Amino acid sequence: MKKRTSALLVLILATALCALCLPSCAYGEDREYRFGTYRYTVENEQVTITKYTGAAANVTVPESIDGMPVVAIGDQAFDNLLLLKSVTLPDSIVRIDFWAFHDCPLLERITLGRGVRVIGSYLLASCDNVIYNEYEGGYYVGNDENPYMALVSVASTEAQAFTFHPDTVLICGGALRGCYKLRDIAFPDGVLSLGTAALEYCSSLETVRLPKSVESIGSWVFERCKSLQSIVVAEDNPHFKSVDGALLSGDGSRLIKYAGARTDGIYHIPDGTVTIDRLAFERANHLTRVIFPDSVEMIGHQAFLECENLADIQFGKGLKMIDGQAFGFCSSLTEVVIPDSVEELSYSVFSECKSLETVVIGSGVTSLGHEAFLGCDALREVTFKDPGGWKYGSMYRFPKSIDVSDPEQNAKYLTGEYRGFAWFK
Repeated sequence: MKKRTSALLVLILATALCALCLPSCAYGEDREYRFGTYRYTVENEQVTITKYTGAAANVTVPESIDGMPVVAIGDQAFDNLLLLKSVTLPDSIVRIDFWAFHDCPLLERITLGRGVRVIGSYLLASCDNVIYNEYEGGYYVGNDENPYMALVSVASTEAQAFTFHPDTVLICGGALRGCYKLRDIAFPDGVLSLGTAALEYCSSLETVRLPKSVESIGSWVFERCKSLQSIVVAEDNPHFKSVDGALLSGDGSRLIKYAGARTDGIYHIPDGTVTIDRLAFERANHLTRVIFPDSVEMIGHQAFLECENLADIQFGKGLKMIDGQAFGFCSSLTEVVIPDSVEELSYSVFSECKSLETVVIGSGVTSLGHEAFLGCDALREVTFKDPGGWKYGSMYRFPKSIDVSDPEQNAKYLTGEYRGFAWFK
């Protein structure tokens, strides 16, 4: 009996050891692995470093792990390393994410590989000893080949103009954030990407000029740029274009940003647009009417946030989803008709629309997010074109059926006792 038990234990141990020795193709894309002092994930046989756990003063990140290229430095991967003085990244790195080298008080130098194409926000936040390459009020990092590869930040947010080094390739996330006196900015040819929030809170900015080389624009780049009147894209840029006051993807399928200070009251979204990006029209206060083509399928998070004078929305017949707070604080809306093509209305989608009185919810809608009409104090009728089978519930409460056949009662439910629940069928 003891011999059988021993043999079974040996078999179990052998199986476990075999599992540890599985080849790269067996990597699960949602799992985190270890390689020496690195933690990492794998996607499409490419490695993202998620954490450096060592204590070395000078670190050289490997170009590959287990035969797979290291292509990205993840969020906070080198966060709070008290002894770190220098980091050298390989040419295989394509992307550096948010807060990648946050709070490394002794860090002096970061050497970028030649392959980096996107750098997220707060690359070197709270790294007070970094030795930058300075040019015309800008702080840059790079490598021996190009010391001015990436603009990290500026010396003063009070400058009325800014001159880039001609060798600039990357605009780090948040690099020009809060430059509230800038009025016109032209990125030099050769710039590949604008990182997340690169121009956020540039409240006097009126004109942005993008060269043919730009291939990537992060989220929130133009957020709170309340004076923006024009986004000009070089005609030979294959990735982006400007159409009637809006920045679109090169193929026209994404509307990325509308210049919100334009004085046009009525705006026809270009035919062929499929998605409206997050914050695309935020605080476009001159807009009174927006007309959607049938090609639009998705309206992104907070897309029309605080468009205070928007009173008329004409949705197209191809719309499928409206994301959270897409029309939040649109205080001039009085009536909304959701087409039958829509399947989902996300959370707070029309929250704080103080003048909203009547809503018609199309027959295709099967999901209505929590607080969809929070703060809509004037709401008096919500008509469900297909009232059968609706329930309400939350993660803390089992779903219960609800009768939505009475429009007036629905309005009371959605602004009162059931406003915090998700509704679905």
